[in-house]
Amino acid sequence: MRIRMPVLPKSRRRQAFTLIELLVVIAIIAVLISLLLPAVQAAREAARRAQCVNNLKQIGLALHNFENSNNFFPPSAIKSTGNQPSMNINVDSAGNPLPKGRDRVSMYMFAFLLPYMEQTPLYNAFNMKRDVRDPINSTVIASQINTLLCPSSPSGDKYHVYSATDSWTKQTYTNVRFAVSDYAVNNGVEDGLIAAGFIPPGDYLSMLFNTHSASFDFKTRIAEVTDGLSNTFMVSENAGRPTYYLANGRVAPVQKYSEGIAGGWADYATGYTTHGFTLDGSASPGPCHTSCNNNNETYAFHVGGSNHVFGDGSVRFVKTTTSIRIFAQLISRANGEVISSDSY
Repeated sequence: MRIRMPVLPKSRRRQAFTLIELLVVIAIIAVLISLLLPAVQAAREAARRAQCVNNLKQIGLALHNFENSNNFFPPSAIKSTGNQPSMNINVDSAGNPLPKGRDRVSMYMFAFLLPYMEQTPLYNAFNMKRDVRDPINSTVIASQINTLLCPSSPSGDKYHVYSATDSWTKQTYTNVRFAVSDYAVNNGVEDGLIAAGFIPPGDYLSMLFNTHSASFDFKTRIAEVTDGLSNTFMVSENAGRPTYYLANGRVAPVQKYSEGIAGGWADYATGYTTHGFTLDGSASPGPCHTSCNNNNETYAFHVGGSNHVFGDGSVRFVKTTTSIRIFAQLISRANGEVISSDSY
């Protein structure tokens, strides 16, 4: 008797992707990535820009809280000769003048705002009876403050190092390390813009700066901003420092040091004056007021413009296409202009 063995089915080989099919799949994935990547990048930049706006709102709130406590806004910078007792920086605890050679101090506005920016421990560690570059303040001025850094600004070295003999304080400083800020006060407009015909003659001093005061110590009161708080810049973006940038986010081929590029949040020279540059950022004066050169100019890494906190505490985006004449009007506090929000 024969036993019939069951016939097993022949095994079938799995068919692999053909080369053409594989290439089609890769192409589809590449198309999807190319479609999604810009959207992801745009979403990330929107989040960074929102954080930048929030930073400026915090700075604006700090300025107004300072004003509520003191009945004036702080000056953008101090270069004091001992004639400003109201700022309490040139006398010792008994009210006596500081020793010779130590009676001149300089510092930037953010030093005065520290208690209003949730930085009270840093403020308490700050010896304001000494220049910010004095070794006693070295730890404080090298401390980074996140509120003063725009997330859209390229990551990298956020410090600048200063070594020089200062004719003002008559002191020699070596390897002073400043943590930088991406925000600063736009102090005014360079006369060259008027001479070149880009803007009409006028008084373009900003809300927090007065060059008519030899010591820089100008304390603005709200009533003095006759152009209106909602029409006047307080603090603007000047991002990327201490790296030197030209137009379109290009790093300048030759890096250099200047007070306009340094950008330390405690350094009195951090403020800037609008020069106006050519569109490639290579020379001034010119019609470009934003993101053509970050050496003494508004600069931001947002597409199409920059953020500014106005005197009323609001933060608004000013387009790069805004005329430099309108931009200069937004800087000045008492030039008598009528400005429409549609113009920027």
